[in-house]
Amino acid sequence: PSILFPAFEALEKAQQSQKPVRVIHFGDSQIEGDRMSGLFRARMQERFGGTGPGLVAGKPLTSSMSVVQEASENMRRYAQYGGIDKSVKHRRYGAMAIFSRFAPIVPDSAFTESETHTGWLSIGVPGSAYATSKTFTKLKMYYGFNRSDVNVKVFLDDVLFADETLPANKTLKVKTWRFNSTPKKIMIIMEGFDSPDIYGLSLEGDGGVALDNISMRGSSGTTFTSLEHIPFKPMLDSLNPKLLLLQYGGNTVPYIK
Repeated sequence: PSILFPAFEALEKAQQSQKPVRVIHFGDSQIEGDRMSGLFRARMQERFGGTGPGLVAGKPLTSSMSVVQEASENMRRYAQYGGIDKSVKHRRYGAMAIFSRFAPIVPDSAFTESETHTGWLSIGVPGSAYATSKTFTKLKMYYGFNRSDVNVKVFLDDVLFADETLPANKTLKVKTWRFNSTPKKIMIIMEGFDSPDIYGLSLEGDGGVALDNISMRGSSGTTFTSLEHIPFKPMLDSLNPKLLLLQYGGNTVPYIK
C-alpha cells in the first residue's frame, strides 16, 4: 500500500490536476516503437484523461507508431547503452540515457566560437496513432550544456511560432512552448557555435495522464547506475513520475549460467 496507493490516488485525481500525472515505461527492445506503451497509454488516458504521446528522443533509434520524426543529417544520437560512442567523455545522458546534438563533440579546451552549426528536428503524429495521442497543447524540450548561445526557431505547420535564444549553460534546462490547437507538424531549427545536448521532447496536455515510452535496445536494465547525477535526477524531478514500469531481462538471459 505505501508504494502503490499514492500512484492510484494520483491517477484518480488526474483529470482535476493542472499537470499530467506521469507514468514512465522503461524497457529494452521489446517495448520499441511504442507498441506496448501506446496501448497502455491509450487505456489510461481513456480512463483518467490526458493527451499526447509523451516523451520522445530528439533523434530516435527506430520509428514509432505514435510519432513521426525526422532530423538533419548532422543530428547525431548518443546512448549510454548498446554501442557507446567513445568520443563522449562524460556520462550526462539524462533520464532517457541518450542525448542528441547537431555540432561535433569537442573538449572544452578545443572549443572556439569560429564555426556556426545548424540542425533541425521535426515531429508529428501519424493518423494511425491512438486517438488520445493525436492531441496535445504543449511541447517541452529538455536540454543543456551548450557552451554558447543557441538561436531556436519553432515552426507550427510551416508558420513561425517562436524565435528565441537558449543561453549558454552548464546544467539541465526545460523549455516549454504552448499552443491553442494541435499542429500536424512541428519543426525546430537551431543554430549556434555549439549544440545543446537534447535529452528529450515531450508532447502533452494539461492534466490527465502522460505516459512515456523509453526503450533501450540491448540494455539489461543496469544502465541507470552509469549515469551522472546531473542531468539524470533533475530531469526525473522535472518529469515527476508517479509510477515507473521497468521491463528488462531478455538481454540478460543468454548470459545466465
